[in-house]
Amino acid sequence: MSTRRHIRLAMVMVLLFSAVVFYGCMPEWLRTTVAPPDNNDPPRRGVFVPPALPVVQYTEVRQRVLWVLDHTGTYVVPFVLTVPRVEGMAREAVNRLVASPENARFMGQSGLKLPLPEGTTVRGLTIRDGLATVDLSEQFLQYNVAKEKLVVDSLVLTLTEFDNIERVQLHVGGRILARLPGGTAVREPLKRRDRLVNEENNKARSPTTVPVTLYFSSVSPDEYVYFVPVTRHIPKTNDMLLATVNELIRGPLAGTSLLRDMPSAAVVRSLRLNALGVAEVDFSREIYDYGQGIVAETALIGSLVLTLTEHEGVKGVRITVEGQVPRFRAGTDARRPVMRPVFVNPFIL
Repeated sequence: MSTRRHIRLAMVMVLLFSAVVFYGCMPEWLRTTVAPPDNNDPPRRGVFVPPALPVVQYTEVRQRVLWVLDHTGTYVVPFVLTVPRVEGMAREAVNRLVASPENARFMGQSGLKLPLPEGTTVRGLTIRDGLATVDLSEQFLQYNVAKEKLVVDSLVLTLTEFDNIERVQLHVGGRILARLPGGTAVREPLKRRDRLVNEENNKARSPTTVPVTLYFSSVSPDEYVYFVPVTRHIPKTNDMLLATVNELIRGPLAGTSLLRDMPSAAVVRSLRLNALGVAEVDFSREIYDYGQGIVAETALIGSLVLTLTEHEGVKGVRITVEGQVPRFRAGTDARRPVMRPVFVNPFIL
């Protein structure tokens, strides 16, 4: 095997094992048919790791979570990308968001899109007391105004992935703008906690509802399977964990590119949060109607674990079916609690 192929294999393995924090054995993640139940989509094929990754020297890079656009350009999604280990990592992360042939190459065959317009440059970026001040060139304003929120979200979410950044002050061409062309107010610093990611319907906001984050899978034309977080407003209740799982069972909104990962006939028989922060969820037998293959099983478990661990105090999930350890057809080992993975995408069992 050539040195080049050794490097490629080593990088793939680094991505795989750094993404996995599951207990038990890792089943194979070979291509398989995904048959999402109860939506009208045809069976899908894919894997939870992009089919191609760039060849890089691991000692010269670091893995960063960048927020990019999904393959339809409708949602922002987290994506693990290797960024050169250089001084000014935050600046380099923003550079990686710019649409360019070079950056597209580093996305591999994922089908995901880069959010910042081609030609955008970072004129400056400083970090002080949790505030990142980023100055972008005028080319930044050439984005599609209809996608302005996605563009701003990708920038703010990417920068606030850094532990030392809590707020982002945007400058364009050395100037602070009151508003962007689409109306987004940017005179004051933008905070991560104020960004409702992929909000489904802001008209559903009311004093009697609360926003929850749900994760649904999607598949790009290049057969990369990945998770998309969406914000849904649901009625307040004394048992928000149960209400959240029921929303997963309800599935994504009709007409979207998102897939149903949990069978609509599944019923939560019980749900409790134990003293170790593990949500113990017992389902009816209809939970087995998720489809076929390891990809479908990963989508089922992944959507549940990612969604529930968005709630404060929830560190992992233990699944049972009518009080018994699940017997998933593709062999996924769910005997022990499944903890939230280090990275969302790539995401494998």
